[in-house]
This record gives sequence, C-alpha cells and structure tokens, in this order.
Amino acid sequence: MQSEPAPKAPRTPRVPKEPKEPKAPKAPRTPRVPKEPKEPKAPKAPRTPQEP
Repeated sequence: MQSEPAPKAPRTPRVPKEPKEPKAPKAPRTPRVPKEPKEPKAPKAPRTPQEP
C-alpha cells in the first residue's frame, strides 16, 4: 500500500496587476539652435596713464 502524498495547499491564483497608466510621450528633443555670433566689440581705447 503506497503512502498517499501529502495534499498540497491549493495554489492561490495570481492576481493580475492593474495596468499602469501609459506614460505621456516625451516631447521630441528640440535641436539646439546655434546662437548668432556676437558683434565684435570695439577695441578698448588704450588706458591713458593718469597725470599725477
């Protein structure tokens, strides 16, 4: 006479997770606009030595 296997605990059915809210699509990355080259500054006048 075979000994009966111990009765297994009934398997708990897996509860499906609620689907997550879909993330908002990311805005497409705006390409960086190159800055306009600045106007060259006027050369500074040479500093006049102060008269004592």
